[in-house]
Amino acid sequence: PKDTVTKKYSRKGASYECLKKGFGIADWEHRKKNLTKTSLQQIMYIGPVYETNFKKKQIYSITSLIKKLEGLSTKEKRDIISAGCRRKNGSMDQKAFNSIVLFLHGRNLKNLPSCKVVKE
Repeated sequence: PKDTVTKKYSRKGASYECLKKGFGIADWEHRKKNLTKTSLQQIMYIGPVYETNFKKKQIYSITSLIKKLEGLSTKEKRDIISAGCRRKNGSMDQKAFNSIVLFLHGRNLKNLPSCKVVKE
């Protein structure tokens, strides 16, 4: 519906949708252009904090992530991805976890953990 003098209508969007339409996406796209093609930050929802977490596990790029996870069990893969997706407060970013799992699925990696249910 259209806004009227007495009522304003709006639809609540998903956080990613709002980010995409706002200033945040312009900043993100600008940063993404300056990253290497193998940077972990090329994966959606992965930023500098998560990239640092992966570096602590000797994972420095998308290529090293794939090589590290090849041949591991599902549980071992889940543990490594979960450790990389920890926020500064210690909680796990489920969207980042899912994004990595889906990215790896697109790269034909087998025995991946299931995606997490995201609650907003």
